[in-house]
Amino acid sequence: MAAPKVFLSYSHRDRDIVRDVIKRLDHEQINYWDDRQLRGGDRWSSVIEHELLDANVFVVVVTPSFLASPWSMMELGAAVERARQGGVAIIPIIAGQVQVPAILEKYEPVSADAGTAAELVERIRNLKP
Repeated sequence: MAAPKVFLSYSHRDRDIVRDVIKRLDHEQINYWDDRQLRGGDRWSSVIEHELLDANVFVVVVTPSFLASPWSMMELGAAVERARQGGVAIIPIIAGQVQVPAILEKYEPVSADAGTAAELVERIRNLKP
């Protein structure tokens, strides 16, 4: 696999959950994108679409807030479609008591706990082309 380019998808309400993941990705110098990188004046829907297409790893933090967000679910749908075409690997992080959506059932999740960030980085580094 080429150098990983991660698209990190999560609900804004769950920033505390992803804080350790982001710190670990930064520390390990893994290239990632999340919507905190949007800048004033950006046409956010176009930027997000571009970043989704550019990524080869899609990390999705599944929480009740994520599942309630239409935009988050659109990102997930786009990622699953790319995965079906072989364009992206999907790594779900399951946080809290949630029913995993059927479209994610075939992707092995990472549980949100103290070791989440380290396990995620290991899984990203071990992805096969």
